[in-house]
This record gives sequence, C-alpha cells and structure tokens, in this order.
Amino acid sequence: MKWERITIHHSASGDVSVDTIRQWHLKRGFVDIGYAWVVRKNGDLELGRPMNKQGAHVKYQNYRNMGICVTGHFQKYSPSEAQYSSLKKLLEFLCFAFHIPKGKIYLHKDLANTVCPGKFFDRRRII
Repeated sequence: MKWERITIHHSASGDVSVDTIRQWHLKRGFVDIGYAWVVRKNGDLELGRPMNKQGAHVKYQNYRNMGICVTGHFQKYSPSEAQYSSLKKLLEFLCFAFHIPKGKIYLHKDLANTVCPGKFFDRRRII
C-alpha cells in the first residue's frame, strides 16, 4: 500500500483493545477493524488492519489514508501522556517509513463533519 496521509481518531469509549474495536467494526459490517493502529491508554501500540490493506475510517476518504485510533473519549478528558508520547513516535516512524509529509497528518474532524478525536485532543502535542 502506498500511504499518502494519516488520520487520527479516538474510540469515544474507555481504554479498549484492538480486538474490542474489531468486534464493533465487524458488527457494523466492516471486513475488519477500520484502523491500522490503536494507541492504548498506557501507550502500548496494537496493530489493527494489516498495513497492506486499505482502512475503513473516514467515509469516502480511505484511499491511501492510514487510520490510527487513540483509545478514550476526548470530548470528556485528554489523552494520557503515554498516549501522546507513543502516538508522536509512531507518527514520526510512519512518516519516515512511508514518506508521508507531516502536513498530511489529519484529525478525523479535518476531513468529516465530526468532533473526533474530541475537543481535549491537542494536535500540537503530536506534530
């Protein structure tokens, strides 16, 4: 897959595993979890949809767009320090590995009519 951009989401839930999100997405009719990566509250990274498969996370805008979900509900509270740290490192690696410009890192709300990843998610902490 030739990735061209990355979109950040929140799970709008508590801290849940990639397997839990996968089950939510399967129940909605997806073929797998929509995100390539999930960032847990403690900073652990979990691989979601295989990196060679197109994601399913921004309606009509998934082509070459890698989805990352940070667990939590950031309309209610901020991500943990561990999440910000891990997400920043993951983004630096992905941008380097796939030659994605930092200007092509989006929040879900940049691309769709949504509040995701929430008002307490600080974009400046990851770019």
